[in-house]
Amino acid sequence: MNSMVYRLGGLAVIAVMAFGQPVQAELETTEEVVSWALEQSEAFETWSADMTQSISAGPMPITMTGEAMGKGDMHRAVMVMEMMGQRIANTTIRDKDKVQWTIVEGPGVSQIMRLDLGKIMESAEDIESDFDIEAFEGSAMDGRFDALMTELHEEANLRLTGTGDVDGVAVYILESDMPEDADVDLTEMIEGMPQRMILEIGQEDAFPRRFVMLLDDDRELMSMQFTNVEINPDLDEDLFTYTPEEGEEVMDMTDNIIAMLKGETPTFPGMDAEDDTAHLQQGDPAPDFEIPTTDGDTFSLSAHRGQPVLIDFWATWCGPCRAKMPEMVELYEEYHDRGLVVIGISLDRERSELDEYLAEHPELAWPHGFGDAGQQTEVAQSYGVISIPHLVLVDPDGNVRGSYMMGSALRDAIGEFVD
Repeated sequence: MNSMVYRLGGLAVIAVMAFGQPVQAELETTEEVVSWALEQSEAFETWSADMTQSISAGPMPITMTGEAMGKGDMHRAVMVMEMMGQRIANTTIRDKDKVQWTIVEGPGVSQIMRLDLGKIMESAEDIESDFDIEAFEGSAMDGRFDALMTELHEEANLRLTGTGDVDGVAVYILESDMPEDADVDLTEMIEGMPQRMILEIGQEDAFPRRFVMLLDDDRELMSMQFTNVEINPDLDEDLFTYTPEEGEEVMDMTDNIIAMLKGETPTFPGMDAEDDTAHLQQGDPAPDFEIPTTDGDTFSLSAHRGQPVLIDFWATWCGPCRAKMPEMVELYEEYHDRGLVVIGISLDRERSELDEYLAEHPELAWPHGFGDAGQQTEVAQSYGVISIPHLVLVDPDGNVRGSYMMGSALRDAIGEFVD
């Protein structure tokens, strides 16, 4: 994954790392602003700000609001998202040991996830994959605002286009092109390519107040805005620690991330160790199932023996599921006539929600099964589904080829079995 794009994506989590002492005179050239901003980043100690992030393009616009703060390599963000009439709170805490905790709470949802970022980066050094260690460290650890500014300036024609105002704060407006080698993996769910980026930083402190990524038709793909900024506030280290309460279940995703980077099928903690179907590995027999489909038919996995089958566990209320649908459409159109069978397994609670969504999106032309039990749907249980989207590729012999695959890895795997 290209470090430029990944680092920009990481801004949503750690975002802003450049600020320092006020300056008195307005700067007039790109070189002056970049040099000054990089200089200010050295004065960084602590920061806090209110944050709003919007993803405007794509199948379902999303807005998240909350607050974020940082102290050295540590970070804390509490964001709230309204989606499909539901309020979901997401708290992210990165502690001094480079362990990141994510706590998600909402109607019917309560989940605690742990990631040992240091261990992931150490393991990644021995993994031959597209994983960019420098980019991961930059976005997940300390923000690397200096590296971002330098890369934009040297490789993406960063330029000072003027001055402006963000929530009453005077800013320098910097604009850049996308680097020529920018990876598009993060935006495959959007029609169009990111074309330009706009970064607006405070004239008094170089703290980024607004960041916008624009598509090639000037539609806004993503924006982040920071208000009520405090520089070098007194932040207690306890704000950047998290200890689960006794009895709380924690999903440690560290080994799963490493497994996916290796191209292996991950296994998830918290599942019944005696339930073999909850730990499906590559080469294991795929559990057979039958499920009613929305077109009035019934889908049977065993009926498609001799063909590769892509099973997509999803739901209409799941933002990431909806966001990846354009990629699913591409896969279906490219491989269906060459032998690939696609079946969607909806984990929606209400059939009406699924029917309404499919009526609005006729391009989702493959069959969709509905089990009327949400995540407790029997098929989802047999495949050990605990989070969505969850893709499972079954080979023509009825064995699991892989789970949680995406992008080029998924296409390569499908390519092994189609004409």
